Amino acid sequence: VVAQFETEKKSEGITESQWSNVSRSTRRFFRHFAGPLASVTEADFRGFLAEQSGISEASSFNSLLSDCRTFFRWAVKRKYLLVD
Repeated sequence: VVAQFETEKKSEGITESQWSNVSRSTRRFFRHFAGPLASVTEADFRGFLAEQSGISEASSFNSLLSDCRTFFRWAVKRKYLLVD
């Protein structure tokens, strides 16, 4: 699913820098969550965010949150998930 996301976002004209950030954040989440995408819950995502306490800069944490939001909104639009 992440590969399909990458293909679609690159075809939309996302810059390499933007893609690098979104891709890194998305892959970071999936290293934390090993189950199928359709079974991700809010609790899973909150657990992932809680484990990111090593991020000291608020802007870095906000970027991580924004990048993951980009992926999850795409997944809802493509019906991989029912809710964002």
